Amino acid sequence: MRVLSKKLILANLLANFLMCSIAGFITYHCFNKATVLFSWHPTFMSIGFFVLMSQAVLTLSGANLLTYKLHQKTRIFIHWLLQTFACILITIAFVCIFLNKVRMDKPHFQTTHGLIGLITVVFTLASVGGGVFAKFGFQLRHLMRPIYSKIVHGIAGTVTYILG
Repeated sequence: MRVLSKKLILANLLANFLMCSIAGFITYHCFNKATVLFSWHPTFMSIGFFVLMSQAVLTLSGANLLTYKLHQKTRIFIHWLLQTFACILITIAFVCIFLNKVRMDKPHFQTTHGLIGLITVVFTLASVGGGVFAKFGFQLRHLMRPIYSKIVHGIAGTVTYILG
């Protein structure tokens, strides 16, 4: 049976602590005074990207403290599940900020943050689509060769994570 080194365990604990701490800090500051529609945007984005998407990516690693003992198929299923929840939260966060802009009668996608956010959401959805093709590559091989779907998913996922 494989055992993780003390340094790797410490790195795992530190990474998980930082992910949860950053998301918790953002969430606390979004809701400590009042709950408004805007509050949900940074909250869901930080949980979606920092916690769920990060964990989903780390799930596939053989060096992840939480999943290294699991079978590859189980790790892929957990990856898929976490990415699905991350995508749902990211989409809700996007809708929240969009509706907040409508409510405040402000223009959309006028700042660098807004444009990068839009591009990131588009890449998130493309990555999820690529993930569906990668997961069901054999059944969808008449639409795209399985190797290409995995490549597209990997590239879109990497770009999404970097942008997020």
